[in-house]
Parts: sequence; structure tokens; C-alpha cells
Amino acid sequence: MSEVTENKPITIKRDLCRIFDVSPTTAYAWTMRRDFPGGSKGPWYKDQVEAFLKQTKHYEAPGKGRRRAKPRDDAAVSGYVDLAEKIAQRKFDKLDEEARKLKLDNDEKAGLLVPRDDVAQEFAIHCLRIKERLEAMPDELQMEFPAEYRQQWRTRLEDKVRLILVEMAAWAEQ
Repeated sequence: MSEVTENKPITIKRDLCRIFDVSPTTAYAWTMRRDFPGGSKGPWYKDQVEAFLKQTKHYEAPGKGRRRAKPRDDAAVSGYVDLAEKIAQRKFDKLDEEARKLKLDNDEKAGLLVPRDDVAQEFAIHCLRIKERLEAMPDELQMEFPAEYRQQWRTRLEDKVRLILVEMAAWAEQ
């Protein structure tokens, strides 16, 4: 490597990398710009390159660690962490859903699950029995009341039973 002074031109990109403490990729990117002094082939002069870098805000004094990664600001790190957490959460959710599906498949094969249609049919039968018993209640209870109040109590009981049946009908919609 040749010794470079202010007046002596830099003719090798390797020297350009060493003097400005940058990677070959960075030096290549600089020299490929149209406004870089000396163009892509050189020769390059140290003072002209420094002026170019200061103008484009790419310059740090040699030895300041240009090759090291710049510390990220909190917002960038936070955004990266948030994204990584979202990706991890989605992977976890996907694995959790796959495990749930496999468990259901295994439970179904083992005969531990009851078909939904059977449950719905059984529930409908029980609801029908409850409905019939509630509708029969005013007729069965009217003998328990004195004769002068029977009609009044029967009407009130029928109203109450109707309210219960309306509420039960709402169960089917849920």
C-alpha cells in the first residue's frame, strides 16, 4: 500500500477504503456516484473526497469506526422488536391452532366427542318437554285457588308462562 498525502492521488480503491475506514462495498458505492470527485476509476484526492463526504453527510473522521454498525435509535429498535414479537405471536398462534385441530381430530377418533346434531336434537327435545309442562301449569294449578279467583290467577299464570317461553325462544337465536 502506498503512503497517501494531501497532494498525492489515491489510485487504488483498497487505499480509499483504508484511508476513510470504510468497507469495499461503501467505497464502490461512493465511486459509482456521478458527482464523486475522480469518478469510478480515479485518481482520487483526499481533500476532494473529504469535501464530497462532508457535503453528502457521509463523512466521519478516519478511525471513528465507520465499519461498525451504527447504534439504532430507540424507535428503530422498538419497531424491530414489535415486529419480531408480532411474528413470534403469529407463529405461536398458528402452532396453537394446529395443536387444537390435532387434539380435536384425536378426540373424534377416540369417540370422545358427541356429534353436534345429536346434541342439538337432544336439547330441542328437552326444551319441548319444558314448554309443554309450562303450558299445562295454569290448568293444573287452577284447582288450587278459590273459585272466585281462579280466572284471575289463571290469566296471570298464562302471562308469566308466555314470558318464560319467549325468553326460551331467544336461546335458540344465540
